Amino acid sequence: MPQQVAFFASIAFSFIAWSIVTARFIWPELGRRSRADALRPLLVLHSFRFVGLAFLVPGVASADVPAAFSHAAAYGDLVAAALAVLALLVLPRRAGIGIAWVFNLWGSADLLNAFYQAGHAALVPGQLGAASTLLSDSENQELFGIAANSHGHGHNYVIEVTMEGQPDPVTGMVLDLKKLKDVVNREVISQYDHRFLNYEVQPFDRVVPTPENIAIDVWRRLAPHLSKEGGRLHAIRVYETSDLYVDYFGEAA
Repeated sequence: MPQQVAFFASIAFSFIAWSIVTARFIWPELGRRSRADALRPLLVLHSFRFVGLAFLVPGVASADVPAAFSHAAAYGDLVAAALAVLALLVLPRRAGIGIAWVFNLWGSADLLNAFYQAGHAALVPGQLGAASTLLSDSENQELFGIAANSHGHGHNYVIEVTMEGQPDPVTGMVLDLKKLKDVVNREVISQYDHRFLNYEVQPFDRVVPTPENIAIDVWRRLAPHLSKEGGRLHAIRVYETSDLYVDYFGEAA
């Protein structure tokens, strides 16, 4: 089963399971209480949502998690926790009921926004890790730092492909860009995208997926196919971040 399908299937089943638990056990018990007394245990649970601030703590969440996701999740949870605490303090007055409604609307919007930001930032449940099986745990930690986390960490790599040759006198192109894009999508993007490189993509079950090794692997995947299309590969550039990249010019360089 594809990783993303399994991830969203687990979310769907969690909603179903908790809906059953709520209908069978929680709702009947809360239904016997007054509105204020029924709200209190729910608000107490949500008052702990300040733990979402962990998204901003280096080493707890990967430094590569996009700020659009981590900041929205962290501060969204903080506001939700503050609203829950405020409602608890004001209950059972009518203002407390109103604040509880504001909390409910905010919390729902925060959850939906987290799903949107995660999808927009292409976050995946299993993320890239950096560690070598040839080194001890302490050596991996010293060399790779938090990237040696056994549970992995993520990157949004950007790859640039440079071709060389004489432009065709008719088309004005060294290689038909549609053909180039088709080859890159088929041989690289479809193989790398949303994958745990260390486990799902060879040769990274044997070598560390550094930008250098990724550039070499991308070259080896593309070069034979592009030559069949009449193109000549000149360079592969792999960006790990906007200011950190490597260039690879092939084995003969």
